[in-house]
Amino acid sequence: MQRYLKKNPRALGFTVLELLVAMAIGLIVLYAMYNIFNVQNKTFSNQEQVVELQQNARAAMDMLSREIRIAGYNPTSMTGTNKPGITAATANSISFISDLDGDGDTTADSTNPNENISYDLYTSDGVKCLGRTSNGTKNPVVEHIENLNFTYILDDETQTTTPTSAQLDSIRAVQVSLTAQSAKPDSNTGSYRTYTLASEVAIRNLPTDDSIVASTSTTSSSSSSSSSSSSSTTSTSSTTSSSSTTSTTTKTTTKKKW
Repeated sequence: MQRYLKKNPRALGFTVLELLVAMAIGLIVLYAMYNIFNVQNKTFSNQEQVVELQQNARAAMDMLSREIRIAGYNPTSMTGTNKPGITAATANSISFISDLDGDGDTTADSTNPNENISYDLYTSDGVKCLGRTSNGTKNPVVEHIENLNFTYILDDETQTTTPTSAQLDSIRAVQVSLTAQSAKPDSNTGSYRTYTLASEVAIRNLPTDDSIVASTSTTSSSSSSSSSSSSSTTSTSSTTSSSSTTSTTTKTTTKKKW
């Protein structure tokens, strides 16, 4: 055995220097792999925040636009204090009535669900939410909505954020702007991401001399890596004469004059 070891000195094992060099190389490789994993994990987390942020804003805007658009639905031509229409409008909240089941009754009770609606912002469990009140019961619709603003366009094309009670029946469109905020701060900057959506919603069921044919929507976001986008909607208008009917489809980002 001793003769073998003398003839093959490498069989004695590694020297201390060789072990130190090997350990150093191994640590360098592990450190590089950790950095790559950490960067990928932060990127994934940030993108997940962006997706959630945009989904929250779009869900809130979709619900607001859909219900505001049908405000004042009145198939039975109701009159009086509970008639369908916008009942209250401020810069940060809106309330309206719609006779969805067409029974001529809009009393705020269990027999008329979703007919007396209000939207505003409120804080629930320390989180700012878009609140939806139906027949006096408020529930959070979307969390992490930081700002909500309404601008009202009247039938004479003037704009106001605080219409008087006499002007409520003159509202022809509502410009809605909301800002959503990420649930967690950006892992790179430490600041919260924000995403803003704006849309102009035509109210179809209030009396008007000339209907709005389109609503516009723009989006913007602010953060270290967020981007802004804008979109327009497609509307269809029809013109009828005594001899023929012509239909045209156009893309537009403007509204017709009332």
